[in-house]
Amino acid sequence: QEFYFDRTWKGFNDILDVYRLGQLHLNSGGICANRLRTDLEYWNISQFLLDPCCALRYYPSIETADEEIESQTISEQKYLERMEEENFGDSKVGRIRKYLWNLTEYPETSLAAQAFAFISMSVVVLSTI
Repeated sequence: QEFYFDRTWKGFNDILDVYRLGQLHLNSGGICANRLRTDLEYWNISQFLLDPCCALRYYPSIETADEEIESQTISEQKYLERMEEENFGDSKVGRIRKYLWNLTEYPETSLAAQAFAFISMSVVVLSTI
């Protein structure tokens, strides 16, 4: 009898060892802690079966992954809010306002914006001398 599992092979030996040995030992390095948590939920394996030697690596990695996911979500939300606030419309005046806004606020948007930022910083530095 043959079984086919439509899952990633990375970390599957660790999952298989849980069913063989009754405890979870993380031998496969390089797998994301969040992905491992998802795989454990898929296979209905408790995180409490994790060996103590692996728990020292797993739980801090989970906390780090959760913090990264949360900060990514916040960053995306701020970006969407900024894009909504900076929507000046599709009219000619709106496009001009958008160009001037990018020129003064975001030097990475164009060579002209970089030149403007350089000149602006030069004036500030020269005025302090």
